[in-house]
Amino acid sequence: MSTVYSYYSRQGLAALYAFTPFKIIFTSPSVQSVGDATIMTFWYPKGTIGFFCENADAQLLSKPVQKIVSDGKCKHFRELWRVPLREKIGDKIYIYREFPAIRFSSQDKKYVIIINRTFLEYLKGKVSEDKAREAIENSYKRSSFVLAEFSYESVNRPNFCRLGIVLLTHRQSCPLINVCPRRPSRGGSRCPYFVTWSNTKESYAGLYKVVADVKIRLRQFTGSKVKVLKTLLILPYKGKPFLEVLFVDPVNVLAYYNAVNFLPKKFVDRMLRIKFDKTLGIRLYMTSALRIKLSGKALEELLQDLMKNSLAWSWLGFKAGLLAIAKALPEEDKHAPLLPWTRLEHLLCHKISDNARRNAIEKILNGDPTIMRKAMKFIVVHTLAHMIILGLWSHLGLSGDELSYVILPRDESYDIWVFEAASGGYGFLKYLAEHREILYCIISNIFHNVLQPNQCVVPLDANTLSMLRNIVSATIASLRQTSSLPPQDIQRLDSIQHQLEMLIKNIESLYSISNVTPHSYTINRCLAHIIPGRLKEHFNKVIDKFMTTFSEFDGTINYYFIEEGCISGPFTQPFSVSCVIVKPIADGVSQMSFERPLRKPIIEWIETARSSIDIITWVLSIDGLSDLIKALKKACSSGAKIRLLLGRGIFSDDNAYNSAINSLKKLFQELGNSIEVRLYDKGQLHAKMIIVDKVVVIQGSLNLTKAALTSNVETAQVIIDPEEVRRCAEEFDKLWNEAIAVKSPKGLKPRQ
Repeated sequence: MSTVYSYYSRQGLAALYAFTPFKIIFTSPSVQSVGDATIMTFWYPKGTIGFFCENADAQLLSKPVQKIVSDGKCKHFRELWRVPLREKIGDKIYIYREFPAIRFSSQDKKYVIIINRTFLEYLKGKVSEDKAREAIENSYKRSSFVLAEFSYESVNRPNFCRLGIVLLTHRQSCPLINVCPRRPSRGGSRCPYFVTWSNTKESYAGLYKVVADVKIRLRQFTGSKVKVLKTLLILPYKGKPFLEVLFVDPVNVLAYYNAVNFLPKKFVDRMLRIKFDKTLGIRLYMTSALRIKLSGKALEELLQDLMKNSLAWSWLGFKAGLLAIAKALPEEDKHAPLLPWTRLEHLLCHKISDNARRNAIEKILNGDPTIMRKAMKFIVVHTLAHMIILGLWSHLGLSGDELSYVILPRDESYDIWVFEAASGGYGFLKYLAEHREILYCIISNIFHNVLQPNQCVVPLDANTLSMLRNIVSATIASLRQTSSLPPQDIQRLDSIQHQLEMLIKNIESLYSISNVTPHSYTINRCLAHIIPGRLKEHFNKVIDKFMTTFSEFDGTINYYFIEEGCISGPFTQPFSVSCVIVKPIADGVSQMSFERPLRKPIIEWIETARSSIDIITWVLSIDGLSDLIKALKKACSSGAKIRLLLGRGIFSDDNAYNSAINSLKKLFQELGNSIEVRLYDKGQLHAKMIIVDKVVVIQGSLNLTKAALTSNVETAQVIIDPEEVRRCAEEFDKLWNEAIAVKSPKGLKPRQ
């Protein structure tokens, strides 16, 4: 059996993605001797049984199913999975040393059949037709299939059921034709749901996007087991802490799946979700990660700002409605990723009244407010995750095989974890942790040169709509004059033209109601329903014009990311959504100055501290700033040490001096050994500065007084550039070393 899978040995998370069951990898001639080879691994579903044959010639493929599985030439599928087991986690998750794969090509006559057990028993004459019909109906209700026959022929020229009951087969008629309860009428040898390759001209990969339900658990070590837990960067949003980047080493990652989804690209009407008897997993031991924590407060403020941009808000609200319908938030277990797209297809591909369409769109936009808010937050976080991971991939020359990510819920916000996708890691993230200036350049560059929201969407004006109508009319007119088309296809041209014009009208209606345009996934499926596969080559110009008009990319400004690899899937986020919301995000991140009053942002920055807070102030008066004391205590409980450097302004008059004495009493009382105080009296130290964890500097005109934080007209800005922060920290250390220690409030006296 080693010859079946010895060609393919993958490590780390890449193995789990590459060997998703039923997923085909088309290899190039440089990888295999046969350029059109396909590779597939299997892990068959609950209620089914699998068989495979090493040598499946035309004679074998022509036999009925029951004879193929009973004549002894095909072996039971469990034999393929007799590979070394590394470990078993609990009773469910199986982790193997290597993964078996089956290679299909014109030379390798492999054949695999996966079939419902009860239906197989019916074919063998062991159960009644009623039992078979019941089994088929139950599979349909579970969104599973009854039969799948994989061979080189069926993979490249598949016949299939539009309801997904027959996933694919090489047979020209449905093997379930006589017992399928979903067949509209009895009698005859054809079923309207059974589609042959000649009517689609699509390969198996053209029919389905196969996505495993990958779940990821991360174990972050605590206490003495933690090698490194270090804050590298904190990005602001309008001057307040927004996005904190921590380096964590080590973390253990467990990635696993117990189901795969078949997302139909075109002709299949239902999404299939196949659950397995066993759960397949991968462990990544002692790897490194970046934990990117997003402030829930800043996310809420960002949503408020997005609401002010009508274009961004309409796209975000529409997408959030679809996401809520799909139940695709990370904290939700039961996903229905095809459901919103099915509704959009109904709006676009079918003839419905304007009122019905308006009501359906309003239903999408006006979902449960709590869920809609969560969905909007997740879309923003998902966009940020793509921006960051793509920036890292681009700069480091990596891909998802080496560096991956996951979004995990936390309280009222989310964390983005970027981790090295192999045991022991690769050292990329450690390098960035040691060279913060490089990480800063990567992340800051992400937010530069972003597009304006109106540059991100399809300009669905009269010219665009007229262009689409003209190319449809011209194509139809040209085909009417083509004598090579058979008469039945000529007769269908009127119907095709009518449906294409209806599609354009429906797109226009969607835009006028909600100010959004449909995703190209929906456009593609509508076109597939309208244009028969045998006529597709004659409508290539029409198809290309529609698809280029409605972009299919999920991109973030300078990066254009095709959605196939999104770990948050099945999650389809069109480029327009990402793009229109990125500009407001970029503007907020680029704003380093504070909005007055300064009290709230200063306190939020202090609360982020984990190791140190260094403060320079000319005068000191914290009476009435109980929230500031609370923030300092919170920072100290997280391990921060505070150094307070005072200038001679505290001696400017009796009021200033008494305020400083009373403030120090309060600070020493509340913070104890966590605070050190020194007085700089070698000159007039008039600087004002707060340094948090040596990653952020707050600099401006503000002293540490209630008036400065609440009522004065003060200026302050955030500095996050590592080089600038380093210079400020060095200057603070220099001044600190020249200052005299203040052990108690009584010791606060000017040098004689």
